[in-house]
Amino acid sequence: EIEKMLGLFHELGVVLYFGSSVRLKEIVISRPEWLIEKLTLIICDKQVCSYDDTDKLHAAQLTDDLNYFLQEGILSRDLLEFLWGKSQVEYLIELTRQLMLLSEWKFSKDEQYLVPSMVSSIKTPVMLSGVRFTLKFDFLPQGIFERLCCLCVSYSSSLQKKVTPKL
Repeated sequence: EIEKMLGLFHELGVVLYFGSSVRLKEIVISRPEWLIEKLTLIICDKQVCSYDDTDKLHAAQLTDDLNYFLQEGILSRDLLEFLWGKSQVEYLIELTRQLMLLSEWKFSKDEQYLVPSMVSSIKTPVMLSGVRFTLKFDFLPQGIFERLCCLCVSYSSSLQKKVTPKL
């Protein structure tokens, strides 16, 4: 009955409750702004996005990680823990993975995550060899491309022969 009640409250917008996994069932978000604040730390417009704790980032030796994230859209686990806090990082990773806002980037020895909405568009076409996947749409609803990227990265990282994708 509690899960049905939480589901109803979620549908009404009173709370946020994601019951699709054991980890997500553990937390009920009573202040949705909290989730928005956390998500906007990794999904933002690069033109206006600023990180106020640059001194703390430098002290934690995460400046290079932040620059790499802003350039390539790939986050290190250490940077995620810094931005989100160690106690909440597992929940938020699971949630963003379920919502396909983030995908594990298993093409490096370090624990990293791809945030497709932070990948910069390529100015000049790059000729690549190997498998190529091209989509052309007259209209594509916002957010669909990012989710498709998460699915493709997840699939390609599960293959036996892993080749780092070019985004």
